[in-house]
Amino acid sequence: MKILIVGRVDSLIKSIAHRFYKEGNKVFILSDDELREPYYKNYKLDSLNYKYDYIFKNTHFDKVIYINHNIESSILLNILELSKTYETSQIIMVNLKNKSKEHILCENIFREFKRLYDINMSILYIDRVYGEVNLKEKEDIVLNIIKDVVDNKNKNYDNSLKNGYIHYLDVAEAVYLLSKYNKNKEYYICGYELASDKDIYNLVLSTIKNKDIYTLEKINTKDFKEFKEDTNFYIKFSLSKEIITIYNKYINESNSTEKIKEIKKDKKQNEFIKVTKPYVENIGMFLIVCFISSFLSRNNSIFTIIDLKIIYIIVIGMMHGMKQSVIASILSCLLLILNQLSQGISIISIFVLSQSLVQMLMYVLLGIYTGYASDFKNNQIKELKRINEEKNSKYEFLEDIYNSTYEEKRELEEKVISSKDSFGKIYSYVKELDSLKPQYILRSSIDIMEEFLENNNISIYTLNNDYLRLNVKSNNKDFNPLKSIKINDLYEAKDKLLNKEIYINKNLNPKLPSMVAPIVKDNKIISIIMVDKIKFSKMNLYYQNLFKVIVSLIETSIIKAYNYEEATIKERYIDETIFLRKEYLKSALKVCEISKKEKKSDYTLLKVNMLNDINYLSKEISKCIRSTDLAGVCNNHVYIILNNTNKEESSIVKNRLLGKNLTVKIVDGVDEDD
Repeated sequence: MKILIVGRVDSLIKSIAHRFYKEGNKVFILSDDELREPYYKNYKLDSLNYKYDYIFKNTHFDKVIYINHNIESSILLNILELSKTYETSQIIMVNLKNKSKEHILCENIFREFKRLYDINMSILYIDRVYGEVNLKEKEDIVLNIIKDVVDNKNKNYDNSLKNGYIHYLDVAEAVYLLSKYNKNKEYYICGYELASDKDIYNLVLSTIKNKDIYTLEKINTKDFKEFKEDTNFYIKFSLSKEIITIYNKYINESNSTEKIKEIKKDKKQNEFIKVTKPYVENIGMFLIVCFISSFLSRNNSIFTIIDLKIIYIIVIGMMHGMKQSVIASILSCLLLILNQLSQGISIISIFVLSQSLVQMLMYVLLGIYTGYASDFKNNQIKELKRINEEKNSKYEFLEDIYNSTYEEKRELEEKVISSKDSFGKIYSYVKELDSLKPQYILRSSIDIMEEFLENNNISIYTLNNDYLRLNVKSNNKDFNPLKSIKINDLYEAKDKLLNKEIYINKNLNPKLPSMVAPIVKDNKIISIIMVDKIKFSKMNLYYQNLFKVIVSLIETSIIKAYNYEEATIKERYIDETIFLRKEYLKSALKVCEISKKEKKSDYTLLKVNMLNDINYLSKEISKCIRSTDLAGVCNNHVYIILNNTNKEESSIVKNRLLGKNLTVKIVDGVDEDD
């Protein structure tokens, strides 16, 4: 679901958002402050109507939670109108205690809107909330009292008005339950304890000073008994127990805030030093050059040969680049002028003498060149570092993609191998059909198809002389397929089946199954598998292909079993009769009993007295039963297994046999003592 939370109480918003997010909902928040959480989409609370319209139009929220505290009535009205327009299923107002006119107006607007429109709107009344909050939340009473106690501020707190305090997380749970049970009522909830501002002050004081715990007055929970009964809600947190947690959080956050301030201060100092350092070094080196030039050059001939100002410009240029080298050049020119003036040369003469002009020009050009070379080198280094970092980030990005792709590949491999509709799983299930008894294979095929197709409306028919006889079906009391179908009654499915193709009911013809597949042996249809009432969402190519794969594997097992039966017909049947020998009759009867217990097919067992002429008896009985029925001899009696026939329906066959002057009765099993 998509949940929109509107409000200005950040801690309560976070608690509610986290509770809904835990249940897999997408959470959107409209608030003044941007809550820096990666799990939620944040929007700025604004009075501009078109912004809200854009948000609702593009998201279509399922539920809106409005925290009524310090929000303009115009915003509430806008939210309600948009919720109605875009068919929000439920609007919940969390109404915090407030006596302001705007707050009361919002409450009245909400009630009136609920009266006028048929929308699920519920109100949750709350006195006061508390919990581990951000230091920025100035309106939190418990936090403000803790601050006063820590700062040793003596205030006269009100002791007359007592409120029920409830934890943010308890409120979040209540809002979630209100949404979960989709209630359309007004409820009041609070914690188990009543407290005035003075009580909270005493409680905080006793906690900090390690004195006896201050006891708060308990509340009679009958006030919100209705809400507890409707939503199974119960209070988890107690103000007396949680006050120490809130206090510790405040102390930790205060310390961390001080540390952050110190870090910021150090950062500013470092930035100031970084900016001023080149100037200080430049001026310092210039003063050294001035000192050496004025005092030492007179007594040491080496300084008359070497111009220290040139060394100064080169060093500064190499260290700090163009800006400082130009300043160094200007300072060197000024120093040269001062030296010339101190020697009695006039200012005009300095600028007229070519030697002085050449020297100053040399300083400037040297400063520019040195600074440019230094900046060029530094820029190249920075560019190379940037390229290197960029390549490293690209490499890390590609490595992350590779690792995630590799993990996904492994997960997909696991899913392909271990998924219930993987070929390996299908093959392992179909291996269970590795039997030489067609009836057993058909019965087990129902289980396999139900497992993979997730459908319990499956039936398998045997085809004989243009008639389909029900063999086995799903164990579903609401699924009662016809026991006999004329193939012409399958309409357009008939042509597909006669062409040995799978039929898909794409026209959604209610008279036909959703999917029909033939089992073909020697280019002749022997059985037909029908799947009915497939969900529309599963009428896709994947489901069709899955059906084809399973049918083809079942077909292989059935053909193998029929080939075995044909090869062993002399071994299984008494010569020139339709009668199974004793052991094969018992084996067939056992399969029928299992199918009946699993409610996949029914059967009735008839007992017929033996005649002297067994061949004559075989011919007479074959005229009275269907091709899907079985007959066998055991202990000098003939037993007939009427497949998919209950005792009432067996009377038709029984009467036919009686008409042949045969003694017939319905029995539950083969009599071993006959």
